[in-house]
Amino acid sequence: MRLTIRNHGSYTYRASLIRVDNNCALGDIVDKLGKYEDIGEPEEFEHLKCEHEKRTRQKKQGS
Repeated sequence: MRLTIRNHGSYTYRASLIRVDNNCALGDIVDKLGKYEDIGEPEEFEHLKCEHEKRTRQKKQGS
């Protein structure tokens, strides 16, 4: 279940399920959470992280 919703036409998010004074939560922390949720499950994130590290190592070896 997602906690965030992307704001229309932007790269920011809002967390309507996290209530702060009867409004939805906004800000950098909610944007980061939304981006992580876009990646998917923790297993998917771990796979992307490993692939990124692998490409970074290959670039360093090729330099």
